[in-house]
Amino acid sequence: MVPTMGPLRPILILLVLAAVWRLLSMQFKRRLPRPEQRRSAPRMGHCAHCGEFVPEEEGLHTPQGEFYCCPAHARAKPPPP
Repeated sequence: MVPTMGPLRPILILLVLAAVWRLLSMQFKRRLPRPEQRRSAPRMGHCAHCGEFVPEEEGLHTPQGEFYCCPAHARAKPPPP
């Protein structure tokens, strides 16, 4: 006659399911990019002449603190109100 596991069987099943869940969740977390690896959007500036939004590293800042999308707009007269 084969001995049965009795009340230990549900506990054993729960332990196996918890272990599988833990392993799968660890694998999923490894695949996610870490916060320092995520690319952030560039800071955008608003052109004082035409109103376009341009990445700040591509635009021009004047000594007066204004931002322009290109040298031509920095030299141009301000647009009419």
